[in-house]
Amino acid sequence: MELTIIALGSLTREWDVFNTTILNNDRIPRFDELLARCTQEEIRTMERDKPSNVNNPTFFSAHDRMSLRLPLRQSAL
Repeated sequence: MELTIIALGSLTREWDVFNTTILNNDRIPRFDELLARCTQEEIRTMERDKPSNVNNPTFFSAHDRMSLRLPLRQSAL
């Protein structure tokens, strides 16, 4: 737990909301859990800040577009 507190204390101000969220939980995560959450948060913010490019859609938007193009199956009577 001590390593987790040290790691949280060394995060920059951009991470204040994340830091507060972690510290407001009933249980302080182990360091490996914190590392996984930090990685997930960093990926989320990179995706959010990435400029939108229609020619390079994310997986979910590409999936949604493909599902719109697929014809609905007709049930056999």
